[in-house]
Amino acid sequence: MLETEVVERASKPINSTHINQLVSILQQQGLAVSRNDHDEFMELDEKFHHALCQSVTLPRAWKVIQTVKDHLDRVRFSDFGMPDQTAEMIVQHTVIFNAIRSGDTKIAVEEMDMHLQDVCEKPLSTKEC
Repeated sequence: MLETEVVERASKPINSTHINQLVSILQQQGLAVSRNDHDEFMELDEKFHHALCQSVTLPRAWKVIQTVKDHLDRVRFSDFGMPDQTAEMIVQHTVIFNAIRSGDTKIAVEEMDMHLQDVCEKPLSTKEC
């Protein structure tokens, strides 16, 4: 819920500094996938979500999200596959970013919700999330 609130706020509107930062992260993710560098991709995934939090006025959002993600990340880092799943995540991040950049709050929130559901379902069971 918190990450969907973040993208909702980010899409009203997001400044150019944050846009440039997110574009850079998405480009770096693409390079990590092309090099089949799972560890770098996962670090950039974290950086993408952190950058979204930094773009809004929810100063403690990232700390709260981090608390929840700690358990999930331990499992994700050991089980997450390459390159199909990471390529899919880049597409999802790009759709979320484009919705935020264009100010389409509804799409940004819907896409973040689907992205988070996918992360919880692949490869984890929903009870893990």
